[in-house]
Amino acid sequence: MRKLLAIILLLLLFIPQTTASAANIDFSTMSDPEILDIIDSARAELIKRKAEGYFVLVDQDGVLMYQTGNYTIKEYSEIDITMQIEVVITNNRDVPITILDNGTSVNGWAVDLLGTSSIPSGKSKKDYISFNLYKANITQMEEIHEVEYCFKIYNDNDFMNPIIAAPSIYVR
Repeated sequence: MRKLLAIILLLLLFIPQTTASAANIDFSTMSDPEILDIIDSARAELIKRKAEGYFVLVDQDGVLMYQTGNYTIKEYSEIDITMQIEVVITNNRDVPITILDNGTSVNGWAVDLLGTSSIPSGKSKKDYISFNLYKANITQMEEIHEVEYCFKIYNDNDFMNPIIAAPSIYVR
């Protein structure tokens, strides 16, 4: 047992360390923009790691949106049955963005997403994608077989030209 432990310790001494550490970086020689780039890259990496295992809806040009797996169905009346799907949206762009619906459907029936989501630059937000199931001729959760999401993402200062037209995403 001692021999095995000694061999492992010797191997650890000779194996090069490949992990980066903030303690090994000389920040004093770096400009403010260089330090901010490191912080932004680290934040983006942490967010991507958190999104692992979740269903990603958008991961394009600095915008990440994924479903958390939480949802609710609220029946307000016979013709107002709303489904809310919890999402996390991260804006790693240098401008605030707004996400709008661009043709979402349930089982092939067009439904309108309720509300929009505006996210400041460099921030994350927990929000909900909501739509009325009655418009999809659905009365129970078990009747949902396919959801197609389609989003357009705009710079808050220019709603005429989308910065991202995300491809349709099918969830079966």
